[in-house]
Amino acid sequence: MKPTHKIQKLLDQKKKVEKDIEKIQKECGHKHKHIRFVYLNQHSQQTSTRWVCDDCQKILHIPSDFELKKFIDK
Repeated sequence: MKPTHKIQKLLDQKKKVEKDIEKIQKECGHKHKHIRFVYLNQHSQQTSTRWVCDDCQKILHIPSDFELKKFIDK
């Protein structure tokens, strides 16, 4: 198999997996969540705190100052 064909096949698989993840995250009720450090983008080492669903791993929203203080004080 040519490298270009293998790359295209892998990219197609990646797209399918990303769609499956998106569907699962959309259907999730996000009942269990915690504040976590997450990477701001895949090419950066910079992190920030966000609420993340424990079940589907979706980044939900930025914690408030009060929530952040409770998180830090743990």
